[in-house]
Amino acid sequence: MRIMTSSSRLSAIAVIAVLSALSAACSNSTTSTGQQTSGTNPAPTSTGSTAGTPTTASVSIPVGAMGKGAAAYGTNPLVVAVGTAVTWTNNDTMPHTVTSDTQLFDSGTMNAGATFSHTFTTAGDFPYHCTIHGAASMSGMVRVQ
Repeated sequence: MRIMTSSSRLSAIAVIAVLSALSAACSNSTTSTGQQTSGTNPAPTSTGSTAGTPTTASVSIPVGAMGKGAAAYGTNPLVVAVGTAVTWTNNDTMPHTVTSDTQLFDSGTMNAGATFSHTFTTAGDFPYHCTIHGAASMSGMVRVQ
């Protein structure tokens, strides 16, 4: 039979107190809004962005884009949400432009590897073309919903 001294009893009580405090802390928490939860993790909440709505989109101008007409810029029309920033990248070996048919945006001459971005802030259809090679040779459209 083992006899506990006063100091070993105090140590045991201290360990039990610490474990109880840890257990209570793990089972109760406060959310960022000050609401108390008990024993479960709160459900995830939105951080202000709409789920599934991209804020960026990319367009690749492929090698040999000249002469592909409406397929020169890939997906046509490119459908995005209001507020989306579209970035075009010239992956071709020759220069191109991304120029709005209504002068809303214009990349200027984009040499190989260059990028150009435009953020669409209103809904609608926004046709564009390459001014170097002409709309019949290279055209596209961004549809903003």
